[in-house]
Amino acid sequence: MPALSHTREGAQASRVNFETKGDVMEMAAAKNANTARQIADAHFDFASDFLGLSDSVKAFLKTPFRVVQVTLPITMDDGLLQLFAGYRIQHNDLHTPMMGGIRYHPAVDESELAALAETTSWKAALVRIPVGGAMGGVRCDPRFLSKGELRRITQKYIARIHRVLGPHEDIPAPDMNTSSEVMAWILQEYADRHGPNLACVTGKPGYLEGLMNPHEAASMGAAFVLSKHVNELGHSLKGMKVAVQGFGRLGSNLALMLSRQGCEIVAVSDIYWGIKSRGGAGISIADLIRHVEESGSVADFPEAETIDREEVLSSDSDILISAAMECTITEENARKIKARFVVEAANMPTCSGADEVLEENGITVLPDILVNAGSLIGAYLEWTRNQGAQNHGNPELETDKRLAAAYTEVMKRAVDKGLSLKKAAYTIALERMAAEEAKHNNWRSRAAWTGGGQ
Repeated sequence: MPALSHTREGAQASRVNFETKGDVMEMAAAKNANTARQIADAHFDFASDFLGLSDSVKAFLKTPFRVVQVTLPITMDDGLLQLFAGYRIQHNDLHTPMMGGIRYHPAVDESELAALAETTSWKAALVRIPVGGAMGGVRCDPRFLSKGELRRITQKYIARIHRVLGPHEDIPAPDMNTSSEVMAWILQEYADRHGPNLACVTGKPGYLEGLMNPHEAASMGAAFVLSKHVNELGHSLKGMKVAVQGFGRLGSNLALMLSRQGCEIVAVSDIYWGIKSRGGAGISIADLIRHVEESGSVADFPEAETIDREEVLSSDSDILISAAMECTITEENARKIKARFVVEAANMPTCSGADEVLEENGITVLPDILVNAGSLIGAYLEWTRNQGAQNHGNPELETDKRLAAAYTEVMKRAVDKGLSLKKAAYTIALERMAAEEAKHNNWRSRAAWTGGGQ
């Protein structure tokens, strides 16, 4: 929703920003994002029931450690005062620091962020990163804000939540609509209050000892997991046809990486439109990225045919990359997917009903808590290097090593227990968290926290 304004005229002006077709479409997508809580609950409920956890332990593991909500009064470029809502959700402090992104989007709310923070905890457990999950954000639409307004929002946001942040408490990172530049603003605002410390935020620019661009780290991790899975099946990515849902920084980076590995990108969608290749030739992703930078959308790309964005899901492809928002693959459109593999590059892109449809149709889903864990691993490596505590060597090799180990464990659980890869991943992550919490809280018998498991 638009930010609140202290004048009727200001409120009306804010609402006008959403009156184009594209904006209405994005707000519809934002509405889907509110089901993030339902998706997280479905995964948690299956895994906790599979493990036989008691109701009290279920409640303990799901309940956030801390929820912070703040109001940000911002003087806009036109001199008017607008209020923005800001949040920071810290899910689990078993391991500190906690880590998680900061996003700027009209759909940001406590429910969505709590689900994302919780999922970050499970992701960390799966890839054996000793941190807790967190997530934060500001409800705003960056498309209609100047750089100065975005900076003032960021500064006020950190001014309101800095007491719960810190290099040993909670480490922010980029997420949707935030960048390394925004992280640099956060670093400065935190330093003004606590003194300089590069380890208080990750995803920083290289000149501030940033290690890996988080969007590139997520893309590299997704490409690695996909390639490993395809290779395990005795195939190669070369020549495989790929459709990409979502062409922001994550989707465009991943599409570029896959095209360089020999994949043919045959269809791409953004929040407005979709395109599909002409004459069987793959889309030039480098050219498409330049087109989007100039025009703002994939539509009217000269080398492809413009189509409705939903048609990308049903395109003739071997692989579907889901790199948009939460719950963009629904029970309805999942029935139209023709790809053999769905790669969840985004957080929770698949609704629980859609998971069942894909499983019934024999489509393999590479789960988000494994596929996009590269950004969390990269953040952890940057934090440890900024602390001066550890040097893990080549960050890409270290990321691949951790993802490979997690993939092997997920595959073994899936085969041994007859589970989908997603269900296997969540049961492993939750099992580790429950066991560590039991040890930490001195739950002396297994019966105190589980009914026996499977």
